[in-house]
Amino acid sequence: MARKLWLITGCAIGADLVIGAFVFLVPSFESYSTIADLWVVWIWAALALWVMLHGARRSLQIGAGSGLALAVVLSLSTGWFGFGAFFLGYLGAILLAATVLVFGTLRLFRKTPRVRALVVPVTMMLMCVVGILLSAWSAKPGPAIPGQAMSLSDELKYIHDMDQEDRFTGVWMIDVGRDAARLRRVKEMYCSGAIREPMDQLHAAMVYQHATCDEDFRVAYELAKAAADKGMDEGHPPLFEMAYDRWQLALGKSQKYYTQMVPLPIRRPCPAGN
Repeated sequence: MARKLWLITGCAIGADLVIGAFVFLVPSFESYSTIADLWVVWIWAALALWVMLHGARRSLQIGAGSGLALAVVLSLSTGWFGFGAFFLGYLGAILLAATVLVFGTLRLFRKTPRVRALVVPVTMMLMCVVGILLSAWSAKPGPAIPGQAMSLSDELKYIHDMDQEDRFTGVWMIDVGRDAARLRRVKEMYCSGAIREPMDQLHAAMVYQHATCDEDFRVAYELAKAAADKGMDEGHPPLFEMAYDRWQLALGKSQKYYTQMVPLPIRRPCPAGN
């Protein structure tokens, strides 16, 4: 069993490395890397779980199956499980890493760990991917940007609210064009100098901080900080802190406020003419 798990995991790591290299060589692919990673995790978790549950106790099989069935039901019946599934997968990844470390420690003492202890974290990660994909598939989001004329403030509120709704349903992970459309429209407003009111600045900053490169994160920080200086940002943590940390990480530096769950300082410059 262990040999099969090593083989499956090695193939998954290799696929992720290929995706990472492709993003490095073709920066425009970065927006699509999330959905590619989701499919890699889905295939890896499904195969790993199948290997571990083959011949396992019936109670373990029922437990894993019940968890996946719950993810399917919640995905199709609620509008928020895509967001909840993301954090479920994050916790599952931490638990998986901790379990593997314990396994390594046991091996040092010449003890053989029970590989099926990995069933719980792997099931959590599979529930995450199933939840995100099904929540996004079953969601019926409105247009990314309004189709009718609105005042600047109303349009920014609509764009902001739709941005947040896409996060809760998971749509943003499988339809990257929606984020891109929102960002283009907000950039038009920003470049025209029309975003001056604190609430407008806060709404625009939220869209900017969901961009993918350093200069856009800088604008997100400046807009959110301007709104916060006028008493508008009441988030915890404040939006300007999250945007600042993303900006610094995209510059290849360390974050200051420690708001990012994956604190990897990787340079992410914006393309010329962005």
